[in-house]
Amino acid sequence: MDAKPYVHKILKPDGTMVDCSPAGEYFTLEELRAAMDGGWVENINLSGGFVMIIDEEGRLKDLPRNNLATELVGVPGVYIVGNALICLDKGEEIG
Repeated sequence: MDAKPYVHKILKPDGTMVDCSPAGEYFTLEELRAAMDGGWVENINLSGGFVMIIDEEGRLKDLPRNNLATELVGVPGVYIVGNALICLDKGEEIG
C-alpha cells in the first residue's frame, strides 16, 4: 500500500488552516508566491524536517500577525505576519 502523500498547510492570520499541495512533486516559486498572496518569499527552518515559507515583506505591507505561525517558530521577540506555508524540507527542493 502506498503511503499517503503529505498535505502541506497554509496557516492564516485568522487561525484557520488550508490544505495546499504543489502541482508537481515540488512547489514552484510561482506556487510559493501565490500561497503568500504575491511578493518575495523567505524560508524559516523548523524542527522535525519542516520549513515555513513566509512573505519576506509582510511587515512592510502591514500584514496581520499570525499567532500560530509565531508559536511554531518559537523564538522570543520574533513574530510572523501574513500567511505561512508549512512544508517538508527536502533540501534544495520544497515539497
